[in-house]
Amino acid sequence: MTAAISSATKPQMKCLHLLIMQHFFIAVVRYAILSDHKHSGLFSPDLSDTIQNSRLPSITEEFVGRKNELKECGKLLQEHPTLFISGVAGIGKSEFAKYFAEKNRKKYTNIIYLYYVGDLVKSIAGMEFDNDTSEMTEDMLFDRHYKILKKLHYDSLIILDNFNVLPKDDSFFREFEQNDFQLLITTRCCPTQYPIMEMNDPAAELLT
Repeated sequence: MTAAISSATKPQMKCLHLLIMQHFFIAVVRYAILSDHKHSGLFSPDLSDTIQNSRLPSITEEFVGRKNELKECGKLLQEHPTLFISGVAGIGKSEFAKYFAEKNRKKYTNIIYLYYVGDLVKSIAGMEFDNDTSEMTEDMLFDRHYKILKKLHYDSLIILDNFNVLPKDDSFFREFEQNDFQLLITTRCCPTQYPIMEMNDPAAELLT
């Protein structure tokens, strides 16, 4: 009698197990979607072996000061994922951005350095990814590179250096900055529609 009951319940137990697994899978997918919309819960893929030429350049030994600005930069990036660092030529914008990234390296899965060459699409296409081939056109390279960059989330920082145009003057910028990653931009311009940090002479801070 016991054996008969046991054999009769095996198909039922199997169906119950499948039903539980189905509900679990649905819950996981739903959580991932909701987390993605809130910029939390999802992590960026590690691209350290994928991108060949976008590692953070070395910092000059002459970098000094900027302690207050480094704190302010971190605070602003937490509040606004896109931040402009503005100042005249030679004031130290690029060194500041690199130094900030280096000091906060442990906070990010990826830190990617992207030098602006006058066109954001060309700048992205000019990055060197593994498995790029000489047969690929600029459009093919851009599509491939940008598809990977779009997978990055809030735990990744992209430094866009030398972006000396207004955002409206680059047709791709608006789409680029709407991704989930954090974006730190150095520029000589003063865009009014984005958060901006003005770089001043570091000697002024050292004297205070």
